[in-house]
Amino acid sequence: MTYVEWSVLGTLLLLLELFVPGVYLLWFGIAGLIVGGITYAFELSLFWQWACFAGLSVVTTIVGFYIYKKVIKRSKSEYPHLNDLASQYLGKTVELIADVVNGETKVKVADSVWIASCKEDLKVGDIARVVGVAKNGVILIIQSIKK
Repeated sequence: MTYVEWSVLGTLLLLLELFVPGVYLLWFGIAGLIVGGITYAFELSLFWQWACFAGLSVVTTIVGFYIYKKVIKRSKSEYPHLNDLASQYLGKTVELIADVVNGETKVKVADSVWIASCKEDLKVGDIARVVGVAKNGVILIIQSIKK
């Protein structure tokens, strides 16, 4: 293959990355572009071109893994409740829209209604604070705010 064909292949893989979920084709596209550059500089047989592509694909994938591992670790420390909606409500005050029956009620949080667990007998309209999350983020644990 010529360097133009490798460059086109790498570019196509990079463009396909826009339509495929995840970040897989990016590393193969980068490897294809690098092989295009190597083929431009050196005359290699087809075997060695594909061998370079395979090796560079592994190397770029490993490098990408460590880059994303670092980014994900940083984002988890800066935003611990990212993509965890229920945990974002910890410490917020909520209004009950139903009486507590058998330890469960419904509360209004922003523009939505959540099921909440409470050990106290609270009535409709009472204000409570979210102190925890139960059942994989489906139920809020609330506690009354002393007046």
